[in-house]
Amino acid sequence: MASMKPLKTAFELLAGATRATPPKLRYGFARAAGSTWYFASPQQRRSAHSNYAAALRLPPRSREVRRVARRAFQNYVCMLADFALIASLKPEELQSHVSVQGLQHLDALRTGDLGGILAVPHMASWDMGASVAGVLGYNLAAVVDRFPGSLNEAVIEKRRGFGLTVIPLGAMAARQIAVVLRGGGLVALACDLPQGPGVEVNFFTRRATVPTGPASLALRTGAALLTAYTRWNSPGHYHVHVDPPISLPLTGDARRDIAALMQAVVDRFELYISARPSEWFAFRPLFR
Repeated sequence: MASMKPLKTAFELLAGATRATPPKLRYGFARAAGSTWYFASPQQRRSAHSNYAAALRLPPRSREVRRVARRAFQNYVCMLADFALIASLKPEELQSHVSVQGLQHLDALRTGDLGGILAVPHMASWDMGASVAGVLGYNLAAVVDRFPGSLNEAVIEKRRGFGLTVIPLGAMAARQIAVVLRGGGLVALACDLPQGPGVEVNFFTRRATVPTGPASLALRTGAALLTAYTRWNSPGHYHVHVDPPISLPLTGDARRDIAALMQAVVDRFELYISARPSEWFAFRPLFR
C-alpha cells in the first residue's frame, strides 16, 4: 500500500512534479540549491577546491577554481533533478534524452565468451547513461548503494524497468558481478574517488588512491576493461562516450598489473575531466 511506503510514494510524486515543471524553472531552482549547498558546506568546498585545482592546474584559491567548483555543485543538483525526471520517463522516451558514441566497442564483446567491465568517473548522470544501455538491449549491471526504506524499492524498480541488472554494494556483489561477466554481460563501476583500500596512481600529477575493483575483476575473470563517461548535451539531455578496451602487457605480478591497469584507467579519466571539469563530482578528499 502507498501509505506504508512513504519514501517510494514521495519519489513517484517528485518524478511527476519534475516532469511537469518547465525546464527553465526546474534547472534554475537546482542551480540555486547547488549554490546554497556550496556556500553552506565548508569542508566539501575545501575538498572540491583542492580537487579542481589539480584538474585545472591552478592554485586552489584562484577565481577559476572557485567558479568551476561552484558550478560543479550546481550541476550535481541538476543531475539529481534529472534523476527524478528519469523516473517519469518510459523506455522509448529515454532514448531521445541520450546520445551514444562507441557502441561498436560493446558490440565487439558480444562475440566472445566474457563480457566487459566499464570503469567510469563520477561525471554528469550515470543513471541516464546506464539506463539507455539497458533500453538498447545491452545486459548491463550496475553496482549501487542502497537508498533508505521504500525509496530503494522505487529506484530499483525503475532501473530494472530500463533493463538494468541492479547489484547492491555489499559482500555478495563480487559473486554477482562474476555471474554477469561469465554470461557475457557488462558491469559498470565508478572508480575515480577513494572508497576504502585501493591502489595509488598519478592523477593530475598528484598521488591519489582509487579503487582496484575494475582491474582486479578484469585480471580474475579475463573480461575486457573499458572506460566510459557521460556528459551534458543540454538541460536534461546527455551524451555517453565509450572508449576501446585497455590493452597492456601483463607481468603476471597481480599487484603490479592492477596498478598499471588502474593508472591507464585514470589517464583516460583525466582526458574526460579536463574537457568538462564542472561535470565531475569530486566533493571529498582525493589527493595525498
